[in-house]
Amino acid sequence: MPKYLKEQFNIGPLPNLLLSFFQQAGFEAKQSVGFLLLAILALLALAMVLRPAQDGETALRRCIWLIGAYTLLSYNLFSWYLLWLLPLVALFVQPGRWLGLRGDAWTGWWLFSGLIALSYTFFIDWKPILLAQWVQFWPLYLFLGLDLVRRMKLGNTAYDEQWVVNSNQ
Repeated sequence: MPKYLKEQFNIGPLPNLLLSFFQQAGFEAKQSVGFLLLAILALLALAMVLRPAQDGETALRRCIWLIGAYTLLSYNLFSWYLLWLLPLVALFVQPGRWLGLRGDAWTGWWLFSGLIALSYTFFIDWKPILLAQWVQFWPLYLFLGLDLVRRMKLGNTAYDEQWVVNSNQ
């Protein structure tokens, strides 16, 4: 396990940015990102315990918060780590008007679960290919951002539904 925690595979732009930030601030970068991830997961779990889901669908939708936080902040992301995401995406992704895609978080996660296969381009020359990493992660960031903007326009009423990722609005 100690060797695994020192590895770095298929790191996304967000953890890369955080690693650079912590390193420039004089902290042990990987350890700091790991602590940040652990703190975020603990806070999310605590929030879920303190405000239990009203029903089964809400509980399932909330799973994306923990899975998403781990996925977005992991500096060692293998494609099979997203297998736990696929059942949620299959249940909640909805068609939209733009190329059949809806501009929401679920579409971003759906695309990411397929684009993550580009991580295997690493094994061509045993080094990361920046373009492959960007093509994997930036569509997810874009759709997460679009969903956030849409929710901000709708106001707190759409978001107060137990902070659920709900694409029905």
